[in-house]
Amino acid sequence: MLQGTIPFPVWVLLTVLVGAHVAYRSVSSRRRPGGHSKLPLPPGPKPAPLLGNLNDVPKPGVVEYTHWLPHKDRYGPISSVTVMGNTLVLIHDLEVALDLLEHKGNASKTAGRPIMPFAQELVGYEKSLVFGSYNIAFRRKRALLHGAIGTAASAAHYRKDQEIESVRQLERILNDPKNLLKHFKRASSVNILKTTYGYTVNPSGPDPVLNNALQAMAEFPDVAKPFSWAVDFMPFLKHIPDWFPGASFKRKAKAYRRTLTNMAHLPYRFVQHQLASGVDSDCTLSRIIQKSEAECGDGRVAPEDENIMVWAAGSLFGAAVDTTSITLSAFTLAMLKYPDVQRKAQAEIDHVVGR
Repeated sequence: MLQGTIPFPVWVLLTVLVGAHVAYRSVSSRRRPGGHSKLPLPPGPKPAPLLGNLNDVPKPGVVEYTHWLPHKDRYGPISSVTVMGNTLVLIHDLEVALDLLEHKGNASKTAGRPIMPFAQELVGYEKSLVFGSYNIAFRRKRALLHGAIGTAASAAHYRKDQEIESVRQLERILNDPKNLLKHFKRASSVNILKTTYGYTVNPSGPDPVLNNALQAMAEFPDVAKPFSWAVDFMPFLKHIPDWFPGASFKRKAKAYRRTLTNMAHLPYRFVQHQLASGVDSDCTLSRIIQKSEAECGDGRVAPEDENIMVWAAGSLFGAAVDTTSITLSAFTLAMLKYPDVQRKAQAEIDHVVGR
């Protein structure tokens, strides 16, 4: 069910406009960009007239992967669904995913981002790497991050901080072993805030920077869920006033946008304050800022460069927290499920460290 839909009285007034838009998107979706109009989409469920596969997308409350998993058996390694002109291609096979998304000959062709007005324009994710267009700003953000953390030497620079947090993580697990997932999320967040911003999270109580960042991560699945927001199908809805009946999606977007903006700007301002006070925490962002100031020659950062640095660092946090906590969770599950492998791994570690 789409969020941000129009209540009945207003829907009556917009019926003709919406109907025309749906018809146009339905017809245009049958064409392929770049002169490939005759190439078929990957297989998938048969679409209904105009609305397409609206009834084939996950219903509210349904876990997405459990909904899409049967498509692999029904349609093969790649399938697709189209709703009101918007097509979602699902890759169900690891080898196919690597070939299409990482192979040198294909990666540049599949590096584009989906057009999702709610997440990108209304919430603001267009400024991040996860939803940003593949343009000059995108390449500059990626280059900044690669220069700061993309080498073995730069990664080794943060080993001490990681070891300190690992000890704290073990202590949390010993004191509260029933909340492993919560501990993994916190540990990965604390590590990224420290290495990226030089920010030390309050170890014994609430922390505003950490809490806001975790809130942004918790909100992201709702923001970016495919086929969830009516404005993604009917982009003209983004122009209606916030007070307009049915514009609750715009008010939600504003709340999400505040959280996202704070996630990127609060720790950035912390680093600025530290540098202005003569404190160099030797973190990823401080080195990027100092390098930019040196290149400018006047000790200042151009506004356009500052915006790139804010969102490059913010994207690093968003990308690293979930992947790290998921990896830790998967490893723990594997060790619990296969204790014989755990014993072999422990024996090898003991042999190397001399126990």
